Amino acid sequence: MLVSSFFLLAVLVVVLLVIFYPLFFDNIPIDFVSEFRICIFFLGISAAWQLYALIPNGVFIGLQRNIIPVSITLLIRMTSLLALWLVLESGGGLLALSATLAACGAMLVPGSYLFARRWARHLTMELGALDWVRFRELWHYCASLAVWNLAMLFVNGIDMILVGHFDFEKVAAYSLAVTFITILVGVLQALLNPLVAIAASSFANPAKVGDLPKLLSLASFGCSAIMAVVVIIFFIFGKEILKLWINIEYVSDVYLILTVILIAHSVRNILMPFSIFLIAIAEQRKAFLPAVIEGIVNLSFSLYLGSKMGAIGIAYATLIGAGTGVVASFVFVVDKTRILTLSRAQFFLRVLLFPSMVFIFLFFISLKVHHGIF
Repeated sequence: MLVSSFFLLAVLVVVLLVIFYPLFFDNIPIDFVSEFRICIFFLGISAAWQLYALIPNGVFIGLQRNIIPVSITLLIRMTSLLALWLVLESGGGLLALSATLAACGAMLVPGSYLFARRWARHLTMELGALDWVRFRELWHYCASLAVWNLAMLFVNGIDMILVGHFDFEKVAAYSLAVTFITILVGVLQALLNPLVAIAASSFANPAKVGDLPKLLSLASFGCSAIMAVVVIIFFIFGKEILKLWINIEYVSDVYLILTVILIAHSVRNILMPFSIFLIAIAEQRKAFLPAVIEGIVNLSFSLYLGSKMGAIGIAYATLIGAGTGVVASFVFVVDKTRILTLSRAQFFLRVLLFPSMVFIFLFFISLKVHHGIF
């Protein structure tokens, strides 16, 4: 019922976007408006439909069998790539590509339920009557996450709209950069999502609850180390990697934008393990304020810098928002979660100090290399 409510809301948003999206993009050729509307409808309805996959995927995560939803998603993505390649080979246009991508994405729902029927039948086939007390509890739990994710929409979702409004010529380059980030963050989330079950299990066991700060420190260090290695590799080999992936004419723009966005998401994901642990112990409401602050700061600077600098300004706004979100979490959340963080000082030393120094250094290096500053 909860997912159905969000599905209907998502469909409403898609319909409104289909109707009003030309207002956001002044430079779209009039001949493409109708075609773009159909593409948005296909992809939007597919994305809304995929919300239903959250139910069986949540079951597997709770059973600490995260490999199953990850495998399903990977299979669907590989199928999508193959299908898109076949469409392009056969001369298909934008509408055919959108319909193919939407159809492949929609297969995530029946695939997930098929796997749930095979490996979690005892949970999915013995559903009891609707318990309104539990429903209110679940709604209360999910509402804060919904607001959290809505705030993140101003970080991850609205940037493309602003790029299209302020710097339409850079939409392709910015979207390619965002695609790379989406893949990277998706892989990182797949690696870290099992921490939800591990942290929840430790939280429920009085003998292990004291291990949570240590687990958080290890997970945070590992996450930051992975992102630092990715950024360094991209600095060194990024242009050569991009030449293997995209047309040579986009390489310079994508490399410049992606460098800034990559550092921005590295900064934000310093606290990805912390956010996962908060969800595991049902304390995600305490991270509500930093998420809202980051969303507001990101949107405000995107509007200002986007109007002055175009796409690269919006990328820098993402970095500013990410840094603000980390600082806000340190100020407003850390001291309220003593079960995870013994003190602000220890949290700073164990979680923030190393990655902050690394990513600040890499940021100044990127300024010198790309803009001749310093």
